Amino acid sequence: SAMSNTVRHGSCLCKNVKFEVTGDPSALIVCHCNTCQKMTGSAFMSNTFFKPEQYKFTAGEDLLTHYRDTTTDSGKAKILSFCSKCGTPIRITNDGDLKYVMLAPSGAYDEAVPWGPTVENYANKKRKWLNEITVREDGCIAEAI
Repeated sequence: SAMSNTVRHGSCLCKNVKFEVTGDPSALIVCHCNTCQKMTGSAFMSNTFFKPEQYKFTAGEDLLTHYRDTTTDSGKAKILSFCSKCGTPIRITNDGDLKYVMLAPSGAYDEAVPWGPTVENYANKKRKWLNEITVREDGCIAEAI
C-alpha cells in the first residue's frame, strides 16, 4: 500500500537525474495512447502512478526538460519531463495539478520492482501484434485513481 515505507530508486539512462518513490503505486498502467507511443518511440508506455508526496527527485532535477503536451487523447494537457542529457522520460504530471498524480515510467527503476500492470489504457490503439495484458479500457481510467 501507499502507507509502506519501502523506498525505491530510479534514474535516467545517463544517471544524472535520480528520483525515489516511497511506498507502492496506486496503479501500474500500460498505455497505448499516441502520446505514450511517441514519447517512448515504442508501442506503449508502462507507468507507475504515485501521489506527489511519494515521489521526489534526489539529483539532477535542474537537468530536466519539460514539454507541455496538449495533443493528448484525453484532451487534458500533460507535462512530460525528460533528462536533457540522454532524453529518458522521467515524470509525467497533469498540467497545473501536481497534487493529482506523478507518473514514473516503469523502466526507470534501478532495481526490480514487484508491481505488475493492472490495466491497459487506450486498448483500441494497441498494436495488433501485442498480447493482451489485463483489463482492457478504450479510454483512460487514471481519473478514477
